[in-house]
Amino acid sequence: MIPATASLEARLPEEPFAELFVQVLGSENAHLPAPQFPIDDFDGESRYIGFALKALNERVAFEINRSDSGPR
Repeated sequence: MIPATASLEARLPEEPFAELFVQVLGSENAHLPAPQFPIDDFDGESRYIGFALKALNERVAFEINRSDSGPR
């Protein structure tokens, strides 16, 4: 699901989200969130967001950040 070119460290935070997405919406929808989606941010800089999802006429971005301090 996540491109092989992504580093292992970059993939780790996204894996639980991808697993949860499949649990909630089913494996038949596992292809819907696009991982490591390239965007131009508000400053015009190119970067990647964790996942992008297009539903009907809406576009949704999910940015997953790693937390080493545990749940908050």
